[in-house]
Amino acid sequence: TGWEIDIKPKVSLLEGAPAAGAKKEAEPEEAKKAGKAEKEEVSAISSLEGVGPKTKGWLEEAGLDSIEKIAASSVEDLTKIKGIGEKTAEKILKSAKGLAK
Repeated sequence: TGWEIDIKPKVSLLEGAPAAGAKKEAEPEEAKKAGKAEKEEVSAISSLEGVGPKTKGWLEEAGLDSIEKIAASSVEDLTKIKGIGEKTAEKILKSAKGLAK
């Protein structure tokens, strides 16, 4: 009939993983290391108590994109960020300081 159907997943189950049957392009070693470090940092921020996807976004928008930066901030600094209340700020700060040691 002249029809051709190509079925592809919208989102890969593993972020950054090639779709089934796709060939992976070679990455320079530096790019691999940078990507790995970025993923570790992102997952570390997300692992803080009181930090979900929305809060993670708010922290990053405020320039607090690492555990060290969050740990160096204060409850006052964190509560200035839209969406973060005092109790959440206390949880985040306690968790960040615990991991930054």
